[in-house]
Amino acid sequence: MGLHIWIGTMPGLPRIHSTLKFNARRQCSLITTSGMMMMGSPSPSDYSEEFLSWEMFGDSIIAQQAEAQNTPQVGGIPAVDWDPFKSEEDFMACLIMGYLHNLISRVTYLQLRIVLKMKKLVLPYWDVVLKARERTRALLNFVNQESISVWDNKIFTISVKGILTNELLNPYVTKHLEFYPHDPCGDPIDRLCQSFKWREDLPRDVWVQMVYNGPKHYYIYEPTQLKSGDVVIPTYFYKAKGKLYAKCCVPEYEPNETGEGFDIIIPADVKFNDSDNQRVVDILDFDKVYSKISEIVAEDGRKLPIKCGKNLYEEDKSGHYLAYLHTGPIRNTILADPIIEEINDMSVNGHFAYDSLLNQKVLIMSIVLVALGDSPMHAEMTSTSMPANANSPCCMCQLSVAKKEDKSLVDYVKDFLGLTTGGNVPPPPRQWEETISKMKRFWKESKTGAKTEYDRKTKENGLKDNINLEFVERYHQRNKPGPKEEIEAIEKSCSDRLFNRFYTLKGFDGCKDTPVEILHVLQLEIIQYLLRNFMDGLSEGDRRTVEGNWKSLNKDALNIPSLRAVFMVTNYNSFIGKHMKIVIQAAPFVFFAFMNRQQEDLWMSM
Repeated sequence: MGLHIWIGTMPGLPRIHSTLKFNARRQCSLITTSGMMMMGSPSPSDYSEEFLSWEMFGDSIIAQQAEAQNTPQVGGIPAVDWDPFKSEEDFMACLIMGYLHNLISRVTYLQLRIVLKMKKLVLPYWDVVLKARERTRALLNFVNQESISVWDNKIFTISVKGILTNELLNPYVTKHLEFYPHDPCGDPIDRLCQSFKWREDLPRDVWVQMVYNGPKHYYIYEPTQLKSGDVVIPTYFYKAKGKLYAKCCVPEYEPNETGEGFDIIIPADVKFNDSDNQRVVDILDFDKVYSKISEIVAEDGRKLPIKCGKNLYEEDKSGHYLAYLHTGPIRNTILADPIIEEINDMSVNGHFAYDSLLNQKVLIMSIVLVALGDSPMHAEMTSTSMPANANSPCCMCQLSVAKKEDKSLVDYVKDFLGLTTGGNVPPPPRQWEETISKMKRFWKESKTGAKTEYDRKTKENGLKDNINLEFVERYHQRNKPGPKEEIEAIEKSCSDRLFNRFYTLKGFDGCKDTPVEILHVLQLEIIQYLLRNFMDGLSEGDRRTVEGNWKSLNKDALNIPSLRAVFMVTNYNSFIGKHMKIVIQAAPFVFFAFMNRQQEDLWMSM
């Protein structure tokens, strides 16, 4: 399974994510809790002065008494287990209160409670319902986390770790999760687990870390002995044709400088498809983990005693790296956006969760594969301008014009389609590392130069980091002491906070990992232009007929909400996504009477 953001988040969070998982070397027991039953006093009558005064203005007093009421009993045993709710009425009250943008007000809830009380249905008091919702959120790890932004504003988020923990607890979800990348082996690619990025294009520190074979756990870059006696160094774990495999390097052995031992050497930066330096090994052929290997047989027949050090690997100036074991976590001291910081921690250090299929505690490690979103969201993530009004409209390539008017020229259209005299040649791609380095250089130069020069450079390169732009504007404010010193203090303590948070997201490439959603393109581009062209060609009389068609449309089977016929005819130029969904479903019933055969075929294809 893969993670989207919308990312954004969250829309930001990043919608689909990949998850790496291995069993923790510890046991776990599942603990269930139940509420303590206590005797309480009966609630006041709806017609008493006590009720009228407390119900509207003093719910906190009533709530403390109501929480202590008994659960209905049958022979000393609760009739129905409504855990984590205390009773059926408690559950019904939470449903009535609503959620997100559908929450009802306190006064409306109290009015409903009075009405239902007349039918002998006694709902809990307002404060009791709030406490029940808080208790449920805590059990589900949906607790709001508060943090402070770089602008000293409060930010509330839901833990990404908690969300993934709940997914792993759900057996209906867990059975569909994939924990290793797949090699399609020439088969059609139809799943995100077959992603090239997850399999081959991730930074080394977020590769798949481990596989287990029976009670043994094998890690990348740890010497592993096969059943044949050969010692290999696993570098990649993946699935192919339903079986687990490892790409392994055959190490070389060289005496170290002291002469008392030897170094295990494998090629540096080995790629997934590097068949010269790697061999494919079935996981079932793994035998001994590194700690159980007592000696290695070299190519010349010598038996070398082995004792691994404390590090997984360390860089070597010769272009190779030495393979050792690393037991300590990688610390990230950079302060960043709370969601990105949490994802970074989970991609490197992992997070413990309970697997409902394995019935044991596991360590999950998750990364962001792609971030799906619309143009404004992608512009924020990639530090580019809004494409509609920008001279450099693409966040993935260097397509650009000198001025906005040039977008209507044939040369721009050819560049957009990649049509040149040499054939189909797309514009050169953007580089994420280059975007980051340029923005940091522009910021450094802006502190000693004019703001107009910063604006010119960013526009010329098709870049716009909204966070850094705000800092530049504050830095150059005159007659306002304080902001400049505060910004310099932030830069000294953590310079990354002055820029787009996505610069620090591990494994994320803003130029490659922000694909456009095809449904978004269809709804807000193709359908929009076709609709405008069709409506503009209708006479006033035809528009009145179309209005009548909208009024007579039976929308019950089309999953369409309330429909206003006049609005659909007069405001088609300002339609958004939800209106486009209505148009594409209703077009055969509303528009086809005014279309020719070619138009009908075009609309039917969509």
